[in-house]
Amino acid sequence: MLPYEQMEDKELEDKAAYGDMEAFEHLTTRHAESLYQIAIALTRDRKQAAVLVSDAVALTWREAQHKKRIGDLVTVLHCNVFNIWKRRSSNRLSIGLDEEADEAEQNSETLAEMRSERSLRIEQAIEEMKLETRAVFMFTYISELSIPEIAKYIRASMGKTSQWHDKALAKIANSMGEDKEAIRSQMLKKYFAVERKLLQISENDQNAMASVQKGLQDAKNGIVPKFKIKTKWRWISVTVITAIAVLFIIQSWVPKETHATLNFSGTKVVPDESYFLSSISWEGNLRLRVEDKDYVMLGHAVEWAQGSRFILDGAMDLGSETIVWYTLEKNENGDQVSIYDGTITDLSTMTQLGKYQGHSSLGGEKDQGFIIFDRENPTISTEDALLQVELKVEGEVPRRVKLETDFPNEIEKPDIVYDLNESFIIEDQTFHITKLTMSSDYTLVSIVPDHTNSKGNESLNFVRLRVEAASSAVEYRSVENIDTSLIFPSIYYEEDYDEIKLTMEDRLFEPDYTIVINLDPFELIRSPEPLSKALTVYSMSPVTYNSGDSYYTLQFPKIEGYEYDLSNQFKDADGFRYETVTYPHKDEKGIQLLVPNKQYVQPLTFYYLEANSEDNLESGHNTHPDDGRIFVPVMKNPSL
Repeated sequence: MLPYEQMEDKELEDKAAYGDMEAFEHLTTRHAESLYQIAIALTRDRKQAAVLVSDAVALTWREAQHKKRIGDLVTVLHCNVFNIWKRRSSNRLSIGLDEEADEAEQNSETLAEMRSERSLRIEQAIEEMKLETRAVFMFTYISELSIPEIAKYIRASMGKTSQWHDKALAKIANSMGEDKEAIRSQMLKKYFAVERKLLQISENDQNAMASVQKGLQDAKNGIVPKFKIKTKWRWISVTVITAIAVLFIIQSWVPKETHATLNFSGTKVVPDESYFLSSISWEGNLRLRVEDKDYVMLGHAVEWAQGSRFILDGAMDLGSETIVWYTLEKNENGDQVSIYDGTITDLSTMTQLGKYQGHSSLGGEKDQGFIIFDRENPTISTEDALLQVELKVEGEVPRRVKLETDFPNEIEKPDIVYDLNESFIIEDQTFHITKLTMSSDYTLVSIVPDHTNSKGNESLNFVRLRVEAASSAVEYRSVENIDTSLIFPSIYYEEDYDEIKLTMEDRLFEPDYTIVINLDPFELIRSPEPLSKALTVYSMSPVTYNSGDSYYTLQFPKIEGYEYDLSNQFKDADGFRYETVTYPHKDEKGIQLLVPNKQYVQPLTFYYLEANSEDNLESGHNTHPDDGRIFVPVMKNPSL
């Protein structure tokens, strides 16, 4: 076996994940400098940065020993530096673990205090930035990290990270009274040049190594980071006495019971989490997460009549969906109240990011349950998003009631990355699967086209992600394709799967087996022999639903003596390929297709296959839904 000093990071990570403290020690000391540098960028203080690094080291060791899936430990170390800083900053907590940290803060001389009067506007703008925006800004201009590096450390997409960088520049520009375009990167780098020089560390810097050693010692002793409220006694005695008196008065009237109001308008209440677990009736990972209290408490309320309130108690990220627990209190006037609709909207662009999918109620005198929101594109940031729930009140005075609040963002969890080496061929094109990244927002499959390919990558547009369990399988459509990287809804919390695959149609069905239709105006142009006389298609005008979706319904009738099936893919007259809203639905009436309402080049070609023709079966046509599809094994569940 190689000495630890000669091992690659991956080898050290694997050993550390199985409890090898010596491997973890070599791994962390190897990256002490970069950990210390990003901690300095966040705190702008040497001693506070040291405490932050030691806490991140101790926390990462604990996570590696207690979590089934921890991923790239080097990345997790850097992410934990950011996450601990973010958590403590958002709760206005000190960086200190004990009295030593408090002393560090008192004795330290931060760069912000050394700024000239001319720089106060920039410093004030930095102070007013949201935490993610500030972190991206400081990583860029103090640590001089690239957008991809920053995205990796804060567990965000590059697009989201770029958005935060743009917001930081806009904030600086606004504080300086200039246009955003006038704030150049070179000017900001020059502004922070002195700070970078003063906070610069070398490979021999003992502060970085000492902070890592302190974290390793804490890890060995089982000490985990604490979050201690900062206390400073810098006020004059009258101010102290007044503050204590005010706190005493506030403490005396702050309600303790659930759903008691916390402000004069009644929009903020004490949330009730007592029913969260009972609302999840099935066993599995979701129930375990609720038991671990892996959710965000809310407590937002709206009242439209005496005794009638709607309250959002808490929320949990499910990856491609968000679950929101609610309480519906009704008065005795007999009004019928129902949850009608809901959206997630980006306030900066007014783009819809998600929509109401449904809800489940426990019933009872106090109606409690949960609402499911579907995330339409999880790669778009919800940092400035608005969550809206709409109620329908039916009674003497019918009305619509809306509750609007900031989208409940959670601290981003570390990505889980698997290096892969799989290949597949589709339409004579060869592609290599190199990596699978599971984040709490999305699933990214990295694919590299073979150098011998002569065509483009259009064949990847209809690839699906298939998650197989013992008795079920779920397929996900891609939400976005970036070059040859396919982005699917998140499967981060799906731990009970057996295998993950990619699935795609090797080719559409033979051209002779086609049905050609004009949708507007409706006309059946061609249908396959010998069924041309028997086969008719009924079409309704496109229907628009509350969700905003609009589609045609094509009903293909049941034909006595013949069994046939339809593909979920079709083409327009220009050869562009589309998919139906759902897979073809079979019932006693025949087969139904839901076709999205788009600006097609008419006519449309649908693909048909027979099931009872011996010649057809011999040539490879049958009605099994997996016929004509490729199944590419990506990876088996590593915990099995």
